[in-house]
Amino acid sequence: MNLFFSIIVSAVVSLLFSVSLKNTSKVFRFSIFLFMFLEIFLRLYNFDRMGLNMDEAMVGVNANSLGKYGKDIVLNKWPMYLYAWGSGMNILYPLIVIPFVKILGLTVFSVRLPIVLLSIVAIVYTNIVLVKVKESKSFILILNYCFFLVPFTIRISQLAIESMLLPILLIFLIDTFYLFSNSPKSRYILQISILISLIAYSYSGYWIFLISFTPLFYLYIIRYRKMIRWGIVGIIVNVITCLPILLFVINNYVLKRNISLFGMTIPYLKTSRAGQFVFSDGGNKLKAIIENGVNAFNLLNNGNDGLIWLSTPGENSLLVGLILFSIVGFIVVINNSTQFDVLSLFLGISSILLILLVRATLTHLNGVIIVLLYFSARGINVLSQNNYFVYGFIVFSMVFTFVFLYSFYYQNNSIIINDFDPNSNVCSKDYGKAIQFAKKLNVNEQHYILSNRRCQYIYYLFYTGMSPYQFNKQKGQELFTNGSDINSYRRIGKWYFDYSNLNKLNKNSVYIIPNDIKINDISSFKKKIFGEYTVYFN
Repeated sequence: MNLFFSIIVSAVVSLLFSVSLKNTSKVFRFSIFLFMFLEIFLRLYNFDRMGLNMDEAMVGVNANSLGKYGKDIVLNKWPMYLYAWGSGMNILYPLIVIPFVKILGLTVFSVRLPIVLLSIVAIVYTNIVLVKVKESKSFILILNYCFFLVPFTIRISQLAIESMLLPILLIFLIDTFYLFSNSPKSRYILQISILISLIAYSYSGYWIFLISFTPLFYLYIIRYRKMIRWGIVGIIVNVITCLPILLFVINNYVLKRNISLFGMTIPYLKTSRAGQFVFSDGGNKLKAIIENGVNAFNLLNNGNDGLIWLSTPGENSLLVGLILFSIVGFIVVINNSTQFDVLSLFLGISSILLILLVRATLTHLNGVIIVLLYFSARGINVLSQNNYFVYGFIVFSMVFTFVFLYSFYYQNNSIIINDFDPNSNVCSKDYGKAIQFAKKLNVNEQHYILSNRRCQYIYYLFYTGMSPYQFNKQKGQELFTNGSDINSYRRIGKWYFDYSNLNKLNKNSVYIIPNDIKINDISSFKKKIFGEYTVYFN
């Protein structure tokens, strides 16, 4: 979204909320207006500027396919889990994207817009809840910063990577904890149950998190809160809605074939993401768990895992002092032991389990980071009783945020838009323009996309809008190179991908060559330049 509309929307939403506050000081109303304005603006402004990540392209292609044909790109009818890379992809966010793609077409804008809007809803809803339960004004501002202004939380709110829906759902879950603790009504139990199921379909990496959290929550509701009837209702809701997940796991380890159930496909995957668990490689499991815990500690401390879409080079995208503040907050929660604190402790316990068992990356820990940011806010709130700390934290936080903005919008502008790192797969819109232009040329000749990066086929599908039927008819052999859990196709019809070592160019073919690959024998070709890419043709 451009600068003008981003400012107008951010100002209107923030102003409407701030003026609705009653019995509060002008200073607080102005502060919450400023915080919310920045939070919303930093999500809206140019959210389609960053290059398209290959997982985002896969989300868009499948959403487009499901919306038009009721089948994913491998022709599975309404799957409960996408086949995608052969190792699967979570279904919830692609389903949310469908109406946006149907109305706006398949573009970077339409695929990212839902996550941006959901994050803005989370901002407004969280503040409504915090005011309703009469949280302290200082804590409201601190939690706003931790949840919505830390660079990592801004980044994930502009990415259509399907697992980035999970942090937003966890924020909604924490909001519901507040409401339930303030007024323990049955509808909030049902709301929490629904959120548990939504989390299960948003990111399969957090099934292990839910295996811990869910029984703790219902044990507390049934045994200690004595809300037996609604606890049982919640369990029934989760069992029914998550039954396809159980069948999916059984199918992929026992039956090993696609299953149709009530018009829905439970897919069999060619490979799995089991490699994300620390004990998947065998060896000393205790040693692997300890080493992974250390790696997670280091990652949470430096806030950078080298992936450009979550943290630019040299940048800590997390809250500085996250671990220290989290520990302080955890101690505060244990000492208070209110109803809300008990529920938040369940999140903390489940997060520790995931930290130890799942390989540490910012993506794998995206939900854990939200939980830690909540505990950090509690810790900072206690420390903020010292005025010097308050002023220091405010100044440091603002400086930290603006350093992030400088890094994101200026210092690392080129690699954010298009990163040629072989492990990155962030491609600019110019790449799409080059593909669309080349598609119109010499349609009977071979087309080559020369690249050092994998999975280029998904960008072709994204920018051409090829139907799943045509794709399955024309695709070449599915490849899983070097034990990868991500598939690739070297060919779709007359298009060839991932060819970076051609010795001689065929004068009757069309080539898309990125600027990081140097080709000598091109003088006889016509060319058209699209930013970082050039199309050569005759």
